[in-house]
Amino acid sequence: MTPDVYHEMLQSLQDGSLSPKGFTHRCHVGMAIAALDRYPFFKALWVVADGLQALSNRAGVPEKFNATITLAS
Repeated sequence: MTPDVYHEMLQSLQDGSLSPKGFTHRCHVGMAIAALDRYPFFKALWVVADGLQALSNRAGVPEKFNATITLAS
């Protein structure tokens, strides 16, 4: 995938329209890099963590979100 795809995915994560279907670890990492490209570190961390927590809730698996793992990724 191109960097633009991850920036688009990040926008979808932020606006709540990203589908959990097909969401992979590669997507997670790509969006984290896109967030770091767009925001200062702590804002990027918050944006990704907040979005991933909402995404896992929408998928019906809130237990899959782990803030420690998100920070370490």
